[in-house]
Amino acid sequence: MLRNLLSTDKLHAQFIRFVAVGVMSTVFDGIAYRIALTALPVGGSKAIGYLVGTSFSILCNYRWNFGYAGPDRAGVILRCVALYATALVLNVAVNQAALAVLPASAFSFTLAFLIAVGVCTIYNFAGMRFWIFAGTVKARQQAQ
Repeated sequence: MLRNLLSTDKLHAQFIRFVAVGVMSTVFDGIAYRIALTALPVGGSKAIGYLVGTSFSILCNYRWNFGYAGPDRAGVILRCVALYATALVLNVAVNQAALAVLPASAFSFTLAFLIAVGVCTIYNFAGMRFWIFAGTVKARQQAQ
């Protein structure tokens, strides 16, 4: 059972789709972050950008990547809220920590942003695959 869940071909394909959605989510996140920076402090701006990107990601991954069509929509939504709430804290913290250690330059905000996105991409994929949509992944693998 665990072997099927960790099948490298299926896991790789699913991760590639997750990253494709993530790239678009990151674009939305970055645009919202930069716009918000004109009026808000860094932490608040990062949170707004992250929430914009996250909303897009959930909508796309819900059906396309993880193929969820089950009856437990409320449970899935609650698990998504829990995952993304913890990921939001992680994202803002990593962004702030990166800004604190990176030398000040024209690229420091962009690099800190990309570091935070990278850390949260892995965290969110693991949470979606092994917690939020674990039943869907198992059911699809057993059907094949």
